[in-house]
Amino acid sequence: MRGSTLVPLLPIAAALLGACGGNEVRNGNDGGGGPGEPAATTATFEAGPFAVAAGGEEVVCSFFRMDNDAPVDVNRLTGRQTEGGHHLVAYTVDHPIESAPIACPQGGQPGWTMLFATQLPEETVAMPEGVGLTLEPHQQLVLETHFINVTDRELQVTSSVELEHAAEGSVKERAAVFFFGTTNIDIAPRSSAQGRATCSPPDDIHLFRLFGHEHRLGSGVRVEVGPKGGPLEEIYVSKDWENPPVQELRREVGPGSSVRVTCDWDNPTDARVMYPDEMCFAVGMYWPSQGQLFCTTSGLREECRCFYTGTRHLGPGSSEVTVRVGREDHIPGVQGDPTGGHHLYCRLFLPEDWEESGIDARPAYTADVGHVPLARATDRAELTFHDVSPGHYQLYCFMDTVGGGFRPGPGAPSFTGDGPIVVGEGGRETIDVRLNAAVE
Repeated sequence: MRGSTLVPLLPIAAALLGACGGNEVRNGNDGGGGPGEPAATTATFEAGPFAVAAGGEEVVCSFFRMDNDAPVDVNRLTGRQTEGGHHLVAYTVDHPIESAPIACPQGGQPGWTMLFATQLPEETVAMPEGVGLTLEPHQQLVLETHFINVTDRELQVTSSVELEHAAEGSVKERAAVFFFGTTNIDIAPRSSAQGRATCSPPDDIHLFRLFGHEHRLGSGVRVEVGPKGGPLEEIYVSKDWENPPVQELRREVGPGSSVRVTCDWDNPTDARVMYPDEMCFAVGMYWPSQGQLFCTTSGLREECRCFYTGTRHLGPGSSEVTVRVGREDHIPGVQGDPTGGHHLYCRLFLPEDWEESGIDARPAYTADVGHVPLARATDRAELTFHDVSPGHYQLYCFMDTVGGGFRPGPGAPSFTGDGPIVVGEGGRETIDVRLNAAVE
């Protein structure tokens, strides 16, 4: 499997997407609404077309601005993907972003608010009565599209999301997206493996839909729910990694509950496979929202950590930071093989968060890249943070040689900056670092 390298846009794609990298294909009335009620208003945003090579894999973020002059509530969303579409995620951002489509990390940025996620060719999410989303005037949107081309031919791929406005005042509770699962994934060549995470949500919430999420080695996802320490009831099962079924439900869970997610994989290849080439999540929506909820085991640790994202406002963006990562010839205590092309992660933290919590702090910005072998000490991998706000940040990077995913596990080679870096307004910073220590 390859990393997220963006295939160049075809001329037709560049013409469609324009300066902001997006195409609003409709914004009007769809003829809905009952007698005496106004017709429902919809807005549809389309990303692509992009070219994905035979056997290729791409993650692309496209940027859009809505034309609403006043806040709008949304209670129905529809996502569509052409052949090759693996997942589609829609986000809101609290400031304008002027950008053509870019290669981007899966899961967005910590300051982005996730509206919706789907893995099906077409799916409509209708919120429960009184539940929905609120979008601000001229809302900035991002569509993250993950394409996996398992065919022997190049594909021209597109994805779109349609937002349907709710009647004014009808939305009383806000919804959000949840993820339960694990990034502790290390599947040996020519073998089968299983991953599992058991988590308790930090607050009382109502789950109203879910689906299992794996990549192409996935052979099954099972979700169980019950009282903490008590018997668990199976509420979801899937054997289909590409088009998993979506389970509609009405389930209350909270600190006294356990949500267990179990994933199976079959690896027929000669490669060792880790996160994010494989994944294990139950994904869905819940209310009342406190941000998108992530409950995961990671970093080779079995305890589940839950945290909310999409709730931080970090400023106007506009700057770019590129990190060129190399490694020392010998790093005492390193586990695994740093020359093997494992996934690299870099994080920018606010200095005050870093001083309080170190690598367990919530990052302000994330960047990652996979399958760039640092075979020699002179080799470099490049990671770029896009749309960074001016300010001071602590830089931290690591390579996942141990199978812990996006949280550094013991023995992973890492780099910690000596002090904060300074990012200016509209700046383009380049920083050279060398992995020089093993995570304890």
